[in-house]
Amino acid sequence: MATYNEIVSASMRLISLTQAGEAPTGEEFEVGIEALNDMVSGWRTRGLNMDYVAVSLDDGGTDAPFEEEDLGSIKACLAEAIAPIYGKKLPPEMALRASRSWDALYAKFNNAKRMRVDIAIQPGRRFSRSRILSG
Repeated sequence: MATYNEIVSASMRLISLTQAGEAPTGEEFEVGIEALNDMVSGWRTRGLNMDYVAVSLDDGGTDAPFEEEDLGSIKACLAEAIAPIYGKKLPPEMALRASRSWDALYAKFNNAKRMRVDIAIQPGRRFSRSRILSG
């Protein structure tokens, strides 16, 4: 498990906002927590639901509900989300990592069922009236 603050700190290191061993400022933690809330909550509209409940800065020291195997992906996506806030350009390898991280999380947490297309509306299929009525 990792705390919210540890996730924010690691994401800020990924974009070189802070260095190893250096803690973000209180304002940076606040921005990071807000960005994390916005990011994970926004994923719901894209079909990825992690049953996440937004937290406040006061919750920063508590363990985040993310599985250990997902932390790297969440940190990469958060780094991508906070980079423009601080005027940082995401290096190409980091952008690729964030994209692949999103794909991995989406594959794991997307609960949408596959859509089945009615045979009668598939393009290129011709049906006679008698076939449709008889089944």
